[in-house]
Amino acid sequence: MKIFGAWILCSSLILVACVTPKQLEEKLLAERNANDKKLAEIQQKLYNQRAAIAMLNDSVLNAEKRMNETVKTGMDVYEKSVLVHDYKTATSALQFITTLKPNDYIWAYDSLAFYHYFYADVRDLTRSTYTLQYFINKGLSLNKNNRFLLELKARTLLIEQDDTASLKLFNELFNATSDLTYKWYAIYIELARNNIKSSEAEINKILAQEISGLKKVRLDHLPEHIRESVNAKAAFIYLRSIIYQSKGQYQKVADTLKEALKLDPNFYLAAKSLEELKQASQGMYR
Repeated sequence: MKIFGAWILCSSLILVACVTPKQLEEKLLAERNANDKKLAEIQQKLYNQRAAIAMLNDSVLNAEKRMNETVKTGMDVYEKSVLVHDYKTATSALQFITTLKPNDYIWAYDSLAFYHYFYADVRDLTRSTYTLQYFINKGLSLNKNNRFLLELKARTLLIEQDDTASLKLFNELFNATSDLTYKWYAIYIELARNNIKSSEAEINKILAQEISGLKKVRLDHLPEHIRESVNAKAAFIYLRSIIYQSKGQYQKVADTLKEALKLDPNFYLAAKSLEELKQASQGMYR
């Protein structure tokens, strides 16, 4: 073992003895130069990366700036279009804005849903409510308790002739808010289903109450693009006229419509129904 260790020591001394001080210095210098070159290459790569990141940041900032300018222009188009009642252009501008910044303009989904519901060609709505449903569902995904959109959803279900789902939603909205608009539509659906007796009982129950003149029922007439806010009592009296019509009691229909118009002279639906009744009666006696 001692002999083996002495041999290793001797070999090391012989190896060192074979390299002159000058050669050792040159070797160390070459290694240092190689290391310096590698360090310089690494530093250059880091510099290039920092420069690329800085350029990317500038690009992102510029893109964000351009997007904000585009959104601002879109909002300007939207606001001016609404002022002149150009709802088609307003809808397009708002859709463009929500495409660019879908989470910054949450209120826009209410407006888009309403525009597609109220200002769309009613013939398009009867063919497909896909776009309208998209904006309703998008808005509800952000706020499931958005009553404005829930009401639009219930009305849209009526357009789709899904009266069961619509009735359920209108009843839920009425139970949550006591808003007579929802009760009116629920009874209207029941009348369309020919549930006359139960509907009449509901109407009588509501009309027996003391209804404030400030309470309104919101009615939409899509073919004419008319939305009216009607005296609540007049609105439920109108429903009573539908019952009389189902029974063929046309004089009572006319008297009931006149009663509704006395309470609210601007009641469009009652006035329209009365005019149609007059025209039908004139046609019968020609």
